[in-house]
Amino acid sequence: MLSYDTDGHMNTSLYDKRDDFNFSITNFPFLCRNIPSSPAYGVFISQLIRYARASTKYTDFVLRARRLSDKLLSQGYVCDRLTSSLRKFYGRYGELVIHYDVPLSRTVDESIAGSLPSIQTENGPIGALSSALYEEKYDFSLKHPQYNTVSARVESFKNWSYNEQQHYRNLIPAGFFYTGNSDIVRCFCCDIGLAEWDPGDDPWEEHARHSPNCKYLKEKKGESYINKIQAEWRKIYNPKHEAYNDYKTRLDSYQGWPDDLEQRPDELAMAGFFYSGEGDVVRCHYCDGGLREWEAGDHPWTEHAKWFPFCKYIMKVKGIGFIEEVARQHEAETLAEESRENPQPSNGGHSNYSAEELMQIILEYEDRGEPIPSQPPTSAPPRAPRSIDNTPSPALASKFIISIPSQPPTSALPRAPRSIDNTPSPALASKFIISIPSQPPTSAPPRAPRSIDNTPSSALANPETIAKENEELKNKLICIKCNSKDRNMVFIPCGHRLMCESCSEGEKRCRKCKKVIKKKVKTFLV
Repeated sequence: MLSYDTDGHMNTSLYDKRDDFNFSITNFPFLCRNIPSSPAYGVFISQLIRYARASTKYTDFVLRARRLSDKLLSQGYVCDRLTSSLRKFYGRYGELVIHYDVPLSRTVDESIAGSLPSIQTENGPIGALSSALYEEKYDFSLKHPQYNTVSARVESFKNWSYNEQQHYRNLIPAGFFYTGNSDIVRCFCCDIGLAEWDPGDDPWEEHARHSPNCKYLKEKKGESYINKIQAEWRKIYNPKHEAYNDYKTRLDSYQGWPDDLEQRPDELAMAGFFYSGEGDVVRCHYCDGGLREWEAGDHPWTEHAKWFPFCKYIMKVKGIGFIEEVARQHEAETLAEESRENPQPSNGGHSNYSAEELMQIILEYEDRGEPIPSQPPTSAPPRAPRSIDNTPSPALASKFIISIPSQPPTSALPRAPRSIDNTPSPALASKFIISIPSQPPTSAPPRAPRSIDNTPSSALANPETIAKENEELKNKLICIKCNSKDRNMVFIPCGHRLMCESCSEGEKRCRKCKKVIKKKVKTFLV
């Protein structure tokens, strides 16, 4: 039914129509009701597989099956031949299911199995789905043996909603099953997880890039294919410690790892870390981020994402959604801790003013010729300032990767940014943030943000100029679609901020640069 060219790509010569495929697969067991013995049935299956390579329509199956009937009565084949034939047929059946995007129906499977005679072989009884149809034998251990069959992997993609980024039928042959979380898939053999799929990604290539030692990959594609992909990948993927690029090498580095620690070497190696050989210090092979002083309850993936959220290895394996979730949890924990340590007075602090309100207050003081106060009025209850640091948001981190210093971390590791979710990247801050400090530096007298001293300039003293500038500022902040609400949605990856949240729904491309929108991030003026 299917053949492969020299590069391993699938060619098809059978079943131009899905209905023909469904008919032949579903009905072939009933085409040989007059075959009295199980060995004869085994011969029939074998012959059917052979004919499948040459046939082009289901009618060929019917015709050839009828011609075989008389011959099969006199044939005698051992039961192991039957088992082998069934396994080969079911493997081809799975390939066709993927290629023609036909839902894998358990009714079809059971109709095949139900028509098989119940016989005994060296490997157990034939006639059950588990022995004849579903088992696929491998000479190596599997991380997720429950997904070692095409049918099981097809079943895992029932709720897959990312076919526009990557169709599931491209992922299944490469050994991947769906985890059910975001667009993260895993290999049933080596357990490598991949996420953030793009339409141009080739699942086999991604598998070879990130897990070149996978035995399933080697069996299906061969060493030469993997070596070729690795050579190309090294030009793009530049880990700080290339020697520890694969999981096995990282795992082998954990000789002498402290036995009293909860974190296991296999978990740490899977999270990208290799052992430095000193104490409990581990380091990421890609970003060179180092961690130590592990405590009970610390999870390697979570700690990696918490302290080094811009590591490309985490983004590819776990996805940006995972990094954002870790950041949200860390922010909540940090704020709760700060609240306990530094309780806010009930009637103090700075006012809860928006950027537009602060700008208006400043302009009013300038118009009156009065000095700008060191603090704005405190008519509103205090609130903690939103954190904006010099680190890009994970939502934009795919555009730039930060190099992390190679020296080991001190006992006080740097704290993760308080807020990654809903906080725009400072790299794009000039495009969509008006940042007004709540309190000027005490070492110098306060000054208005638009003039060198506190005396209004001649331009600002002109009411027409002020009105014009206010109008221009307003236009830059208003949604281009409804012209009423504030712009608060940033399109990723282009970074343009054009619309409000409600108007941005359903937008597939940025109206300014026409790039495809992969993600939308809600932002706030602070």
